[in-house]
Amino acid sequence: MYNKSPLAKRSKHYMRLVKTLSMLRGVNTDHCTKEKKFAGIMKNKMIDANCELLGEEEVLLRPWDELEALFDEAWNAMIAEVGGQDVWDALSKSDQTLRHASMTKRTLISLGDDKYAELSDKEKHDLDFFVWVGCGCHKCTNSVSGAIWL
Repeated sequence: MYNKSPLAKRSKHYMRLVKTLSMLRGVNTDHCTKEKKFAGIMKNKMIDANCELLGEEEVLLRPWDELEALFDEAWNAMIAEVGGQDVWDALSKSDQTLRHASMTKRTLISLGDDKYAELSDKEKHDLDFFVWVGCGCHKCTNSVSGAIWL
């Protein structure tokens, strides 16, 4: 929605979903089980987004030969996962594109996980910080969910 706004068009500053998710720091919902589950899902999306962005930084820093080998291995695993090259070739272009994008994202997250392991405890805490605020006494929040962004 922001990317379609006049502000974004005028400033030519666009947001990517992965960057937006990495900025999420908490949610405010009701206290019921499904809302707790939603908060957990959003925290996991935030963690994956942070690792994906760390992976993107690693792509810029690592030697090409190392990256080529890593992505070739991921490509071969993706082909094997669908049942081999013949099955891959029989897939529609849209299905191939979706699987390729998913493989790329998983590989970036894997690179980001390696980078995350090298971070200090404070840096890890800053990336992992997430707050769930559950309201146990105001039932009006059943119709409203909020988010905290940095």
